[in-house]
Amino acid sequence: MPVYFTCSVCILISCCVTKLFYRMDNEKGYF
Repeated sequence: MPVYFTCSVCILISCCVTKLFYRMDNEKGYF
């Protein structure tokens, strides 16, 4: 159970980081 919880948290964090970088890239492209 703890391993599954850690894995899901890792995936959630990586997803948030990817969205953040994608947003920064878009803003950089606009300006």
